[in-house]
Formats: sequence, structure tokens, C-alpha cells
Amino acid sequence: MKRRRIIGVLLGLVGLAGLLALGTGVLAAGGVIFWLSRGIDRFMVGERQKSAPSGRSLRPYRRFVVALTAVFFVDAVFASGITTYIPSYYEQVYGSAGTAGLITSIILLAPILGQPVQGYLASRLGSRRVLQITVTSSAAVFALFLSFQNVVLEVLCLAVFDFFYYTGFPVILGYASLVTPRESITRVNAIVWGLGSTMGTAVGSALGGSLGEAYGFHTSFAMSWGFGLLAVALLPLIPEKVDQRPESGASMPAVAAAFELSQTGN
Repeated sequence: MKRRRIIGVLLGLVGLAGLLALGTGVLAAGGVIFWLSRGIDRFMVGERQKSAPSGRSLRPYRRFVVALTAVFFVDAVFASGITTYIPSYYEQVYGSAGTAGLITSIILLAPILGQPVQGYLASRLGSRRVLQITVTSSAAVFALFLSFQNVVLEVLCLAVFDFFYYTGFPVILGYASLVTPRESITRVNAIVWGLGSTMGTAVGSALGGSLGEAYGFHTSFAMSWGFGLLAVALLPLIPEKVDQRPESGASMPAVAAAFELSQTGN
């Protein structure tokens, strides 16, 4: 019964053709995530910390990095399919590039305020909890945007959406830095940012533009929102704890302490 209601809501938002396109996009994203996970998995298994005296590998952290990258990738598809075309959407609505630019500028001010707030919350609640809050809240707030037909409420929703989404970037990278060994921070952040954010942004922008031309920007936003829901669904895949058993009897107190710091409040 619940599934029928969900399908009915989606049909009402995007129509049958839109729902089919959304489903195809989600399946395509799933394929990309699988491909990314295989590549990251091989890297994590084979990578050795030659500079570290313990000679430990990154293998215990592969599930964490794969899951974090997958969430980042899908969330980037969601956000870039929207934020890239917000100016075009409002230029169509008002017929004025100046008005569209003003609205976009107002929306983009929110993340400036969000940076110190998210940093404070991460230190109090832990990076994992804040990551869950930012990903879930951005999807929830955008659902409100889709339901409103008042420009003031729309702009308010988009500002709050940007507040959560863009301030989630440093939280994700900081989280990865806390959990993984210090010698591997650069490589791990390159994976999470490069494959997660950069590739996700490229995919989302291309998908959002194609859907916007075919169905209109408001409908394409609704389709992109499906990726936001998928990102929320993937959050439980990020492990709460990492098996940090050292290789060759080596101890890892510094890494364990860093991970405990990231789990504060969980």
C-alpha cells in the first residue's frame, strides 16, 4: 500500500515518462557506483603505506571509503542537476536575467553562514552525525521547494537547501581525514572528492540539462530529487566503526583515537 502511494506521488510530480526517465537515471547511477566501488576496492586492497614504519595497508578502510564516495557521488548528481539550472529556471519564469541573478545570489549567501555552524556541530555531534543531517535535510527541504508555488518560499527553501548541501563538503572531507591513516589523507580525499564530487557534478549537470530540455526545469528538478532520496538511502552503508586491526602486529593508536573523535555523539 505504501509503495502504491509513493509511486502515485511521483507520478503526480513528474508523470509517467518522467518517472521512467528517473528510474533509468537511478539505475545508471547504480551502475556507475558499482564501477566506482570496484575501482576503489582494487586501489584500497593493493595500496601500501610504504612510508609508514608499520607497513600497513588501507584494506580495513575500503568499505568506509567506497560508501562515503558513493554517497558523495549520488548527492552531487542530485545537487548539480538543480543548482546548475536555477538561474535558467528563474530567467524563464520572470523573463529577466537580472532577477534570476539576484535570486541566485541570495540563495548562495546561505552556505557562507553555514560553514561555521556545520564546523561547530561536527565538533559537538561528530562528523558522521552531521553528514547524516546535511544529506537528509537537503533532500527534505527540496521536497518542500517542489510543493511551493510562491517565489519567496521557493527562494527560502533553496537557501536552506544550499545551506545544508554546500556546507556538507568540508564535513565529508574532514570525516574521511579523521578516519583514515594520516599518511593516506591526500589519496583518500582525492578519491572522495574526485570520483565522488567532481564526477557526480558532471553527471548531474549533463542529466539535469537533458531532462530540463525534454520536460522543463521544474520537472527535471523533481527527477533530480530522486537522487537526493537515493543518497539518503545509501547513508546506512557508511560503517559506524572501521575494523582497524593492524598488520604484522603493529598498533594503530593514533588512527583509533582520530576515529573515536569523529564518532563523538554517535
